[in-house]
Amino acid sequence: MTRARVVETNEGIQSEITVEMFDRFARIMRDKGWLNVDSLHNAGLLAGRALEVGPGPGYVGLEWLKRQGENARLTGLEISPAMIEIAGRNAREYSLDGRAEYVLGNAMEMPFPDGSFDSVFSNGQGCTDARLSGSSSG
Repeated sequence: MTRARVVETNEGIQSEITVEMFDRFARIMRDKGWLNVDSLHNAGLLAGRALEVGPGPGYVGLEWLKRQGENARLTGLEISPAMIEIAGRNAREYSLDGRAEYVLGNAMEMPFPDGSFDSVFSNGQGCTDARLSGSSSG
């Protein structure tokens, strides 16, 4: 198993300065077309209720949601209360706040009943964690 480069906590990113910097960086990635939202469409995530694990400021999920029909819904599961505030603000800027919601929680202990979502995606969070990747070594 790969050793994590950053110590994992249950707090996520909290510092207001760090959260705002992360949001600006993610916004630049969005503006340059580097979010790779097309891969979600190519994988068949085209409608229904989607769960985004670790959305951060929310741009990947919001870009996906704005391409969907009015019946599509997005729930973001985020460990950082500060990031939830930013993602909510961004959903309002996209005029998608009625179709997107952000929930405080940990991917290892999801607060949703089984079958709540039609699809689940993430932008790479947890990829080095064997418990999330399905690997039995570690």
